[in-house]
Amino acid sequence: MSSAQLEMGTAKGPDHPPDFQPEIPQQVPPTEVSSATWNDANKYTDMERVMRFAGVQLPPTWHSGWWFWWIVWRLHFLALCVTEVLFLSEFGFGNGNLANGIVGGLAFGSAALTWVWLPAMWRSIQSTEAGEAYELRRALPMYSISGARSVHLAITFNFVWIGYSVALCLYFLLTEASFYDISAAWFAMTNTPTLSAFILTLSVELEMLEAKVQRLIEAAKAATLTREMYADCLENMKIRNRAWETQLNILFVVTVICSVWQSHLIQNMHDHSISIPGILAFYAKELSAGFLIIFLVMGVNDKADALVSHLAAVPWGAFGSPKESARLDLMFLATTYALKDESFLAFMKGQSDVYPISFYVAGLRLDRKYFIAACTTLFGWIIFKLASSSDSGA
Repeated sequence: MSSAQLEMGTAKGPDHPPDFQPEIPQQVPPTEVSSATWNDANKYTDMERVMRFAGVQLPPTWHSGWWFWWIVWRLHFLALCVTEVLFLSEFGFGNGNLANGIVGGLAFGSAALTWVWLPAMWRSIQSTEAGEAYELRRALPMYSISGARSVHLAITFNFVWIGYSVALCLYFLLTEASFYDISAAWFAMTNTPTLSAFILTLSVELEMLEAKVQRLIEAAKAATLTREMYADCLENMKIRNRAWETQLNILFVVTVICSVWQSHLIQNMHDHSISIPGILAFYAKELSAGFLIIFLVMGVNDKADALVSHLAAVPWGAFGSPKESARLDLMFLATTYALKDESFLAFMKGQSDVYPISFYVAGLRLDRKYFIAACTTLFGWIIFKLASSSDSGA
């Protein structure tokens, strides 16, 4: 038997049935591997651009053009601080000026802190979850973990609010508006890039966590979910939640304060020298950032609730069987909220010590109900304001 016949698979013998074709291992094209990780060429480059535009990530080289934005946004922040001090020294602390300065300082100060802690968080996500993204993509080929949603949200946030600030500033200049209106419109964009970088990083993190819960859902549908799988996902969720806890809580509380103060300013326009468009430029982006935080966190918590519904939907076997006992044990684990012996400390944390898969923000398990309530409140307030303004005009 010739070697050529063996290679072509045409030889017949006891070890080679007729028409035998030797199996050739197929290699995964490099493009498929790269698209399954966070280092996808296009999306990863877009993420880097958003971070460098915000001045959060250092430019790659000392002569890079990204140093321009790294310096500009910091000078912008310093100019805002100087302008606020000059305004208070000229117009005094009365008439709500001091309160407005405090709220503005909270908004822009919390965003400035993003330059300090967000780079480390971004590097942590890159280093610890790149390999996990590839494994999740293999386990869930139908589930996209490309980071496209995160990039689109961040770029859209930048485009909308920076564009609005620049357009409003030009309009105020052409119409010879007050200096306070012009400065409010111009300095409103100071913290927009850092907020967009924050949204990008949080969205990337939550997209990964959402995919991990989705993997549990797929295992529950196939009746192969185990207590160990659930416990591993729960522990990972707690670790990542603790990593975000302080900064995310501060930013979320600041967005609530800015939203309340914005409502107060609009409701009492006669007491302030700034117009409604200027107020919206200064504080409305914090409101939109708060809505985005609720929207992103909602995905993880809703997935966790969907897991419970899948566990409750179909029995895994006869009552008392090992599989059915495992399902009931998982349902108990996925629906239990309880305090440990240190109940007072757990209460002060705002969370139970034992709880299902959850991502908390300021002690709240934000889900779809919170998002609907927030949207309803906002639209109701807008309708009320429009109706009251039309009545006063009549």
